[in-house]
Amino acid sequence: LAFLYNRYIRIAVDPHSRIVPINLDDQNRNNSASSHVGFGISAHFVQDGVLVTRVFENSAASKAGIKAGDILREINDICLEGEEDPFYYISGKKGDKKNCLIKRDNEEFYSELSLTSFESKYVESDVFVSSTSQKIGYIKLATFYSQKVCEEFGNSLYSIMNQIDSLIIDIRNNGGGYLNQAVCISDLLLEPGKKVLSIKDSSQEIIYATRMKKIYKGKIVVLVNGRSASASELMASALFDNDRALVVGSSTFGKGNFQSPDNKSVKGYVSQKETPLGKWIERQKRRWDNMFDSKEYGDIRLWKTQGLYYSPKGKSVQLVGVPLHIEIDEVSPTGKVIEHTAEKDQYLYPLESGQPQLLSNSQKQKKEEARKCLLSIKEDILKTQEDNSSDSLLIDLQLATAMHALDCY
Repeated sequence: LAFLYNRYIRIAVDPHSRIVPINLDDQNRNNSASSHVGFGISAHFVQDGVLVTRVFENSAASKAGIKAGDILREINDICLEGEEDPFYYISGKKGDKKNCLIKRDNEEFYSELSLTSFESKYVESDVFVSSTSQKIGYIKLATFYSQKVCEEFGNSLYSIMNQIDSLIIDIRNNGGGYLNQAVCISDLLLEPGKKVLSIKDSSQEIIYATRMKKIYKGKIVVLVNGRSASASELMASALFDNDRALVVGSSTFGKGNFQSPDNKSVKGYVSQKETPLGKWIERQKRRWDNMFDSKEYGDIRLWKTQGLYYSPKGKSVQLVGVPLHIEIDEVSPTGKVIEHTAEKDQYLYPLESGQPQLLSNSQKQKKEEARKCLLSIKEDILKTQEDNSSDSLLIDLQLATAMHALDCY
């Protein structure tokens, strides 16, 4: 229901303003994992339907034998190809059954999947051994939409820090969340006093800088893709501008604006009944109260776009994304290049756009050295991908490239 309401807000106000039940919003802020009802997959839109990129353990999808690389073509006889939002047909209530047409390689088959509860962690870590016997820490950040993310990241880093020679931070498919969590993680990786970002709205500019002593001094690669957005781009830009990490992957989403609870309460908007937004929220609030127990969900909160944030060197990622040291396509387990919609595709009349960032001489040198190094070991990268094809973390070319990139600077 909230999704349908928010689709209207995205058209009437902007693509990122939204309403959410206050109780649910506050609950999500303090979680270290997210509970869902669904098939138990992570997925992307592709031309043929919905591409499965990850299957969660003990989920309905894992029990049915669904694998990363499978494509959901139909659900309950509804073709997902070309649908504006195919995920709408995947959603539902716990226990609902969906008859799915699955495409795997060149074969198609039907499988009945039930919507069940499953849990996905916001922060996951591991240690890999590279082809040069280097121990590489790997930390996956699924979201910044929790006030526990930085704490969980710090705990994960501490648990592997004495075992590793270098670190990969994977923020692919991380659509952002709370800016303070991205600032906090940057704080753990940069020297004190380094600028992380500034935010600008109609009345002021606020600058955020690091305050604590960094806890990790080794080499870092930040791994990004077309679904790395907002707070993810903020953190990547901070580490890029401060020459603290190599940024590897494909072009990021390009969301340089931020949202916060509007200074006016939802009731304040409702009182302005002459405004279209006020009338709309009033209607949605009545429907929400009719659909749900108000004692359980309480009032609703309006998050509204307030302004833009800027990297330490004063650049905005709005519509242009984060600069990359090494650009490598995201490739599905079946070998197809994965393409994503971007921030620039969300607007009929785009907001202020940033300018592609000009690299400093040191950044240009680092980028060129990494490019030459990777060309010299291209066969090793492909061999790493092939040798580890059974490992769900190592079947993609971007991650294999990131591992080898650590030997290139």
